[in-house]
Amino acid sequence: MRSLSAFALVVGAALISPLAAHAAEPSITFNLRTRIGDEKPIERKYMVPFGSSLRAPAAGSLTYFMEVVATADGRAFTKLSLLDALNQPLPRTTNGGPFLRLPAGGVRTISYTVCDDRVIQQESMPKSAARCADLPTMSLSDPRPDGCLECLGAYEGMPKNLTSRARIVPPGTSGDPLMVTGRVLSTEGSPKSGVIVYAFQTDSSGLYPTPAPPRSQFSQSHGTLRAWVRTDAQGRYSFETIEPGTYPDRSEPRHIHMVVIEPGCATYFIEDVHFSDDPLLDKTEPSHRNDIFNGVGGSGVVTRQHDSKTGVTFVTRDIHLGENFQNYSSCTAPKPAPRQ
Repeated sequence: MRSLSAFALVVGAALISPLAAHAAEPSITFNLRTRIGDEKPIERKYMVPFGSSLRAPAAGSLTYFMEVVATADGRAFTKLSLLDALNQPLPRTTNGGPFLRLPAGGVRTISYTVCDDRVIQQESMPKSAARCADLPTMSLSDPRPDGCLECLGAYEGMPKNLTSRARIVPPGTSGDPLMVTGRVLSTEGSPKSGVIVYAFQTDSSGLYPTPAPPRSQFSQSHGTLRAWVRTDAQGRYSFETIEPGTYPDRSEPRHIHMVVIEPGCATYFIEDVHFSDDPLLDKTEPSHRNDIFNGVGGSGVVTRQHDSKTGVTFVTRDIHLGENFQNYSSCTAPKPAPRQ
């Protein structure tokens, strides 16, 4: 995870006219729309030639930074950021990169709705721009995890009242039933009560169902299958769910993401839940293994135990607070996270 400052762009160019490309030059067209709060959305179109960049007006004091980098196969990858008045990208609005390559004449269409420190980003331009009023409540983070912007997704839509057991998927969701249980343990190995565990995952087809209406960039990519628990007096928690599917491109073993919130102390991702019998475990690219199997919170690799009577598969994922988490300081007396 990277902090917002890591996305900072130093751009010396002055604002440039939308007429940034000659028709004969290979270029990418950016169809962009930005709405600030409840103001009227502003739509703009810019053409950026291969091998160039452009900073141009968005709405209010906001600007776009667009970059088009040519590749050897005659296509180009694009990079786009929505910048504030200090040329700092708004949280999680920098997107694109080498994995998104377009041919000459290609088009990128994105709609932004800026809601204070949250941004709704849509990879399309629906007739009506997204509304800030449709965003779920954002609980106050305690402390704010500035080193992990995606961790803030755990606070968007967090219920006010949490118990030690929750459902990630609605009843009747298609898939093989799964129960994830475990204990949260302190650095001394004793059970830790009052710790919040947030989990999200794919459906049985390996996709994250798209939220509607859209949420902000903090949690939009987490999809709709997500839930929160707070550990009981014995440090126990459990999630009722289904077995997640493998990504359609089979790029990673199937998994369940988890975030730990130690109120008054720390918020961080722990190693995902992975299944020991998944054949993709041994096929993960070496360069990616350290990212997936990072050991934060202890190993997330679990062994499935199937109950033939109930048809439910059980796994245990114990969480060791702070283990392999860089610069972790043990909490002594967590306090409940404040709500707004």
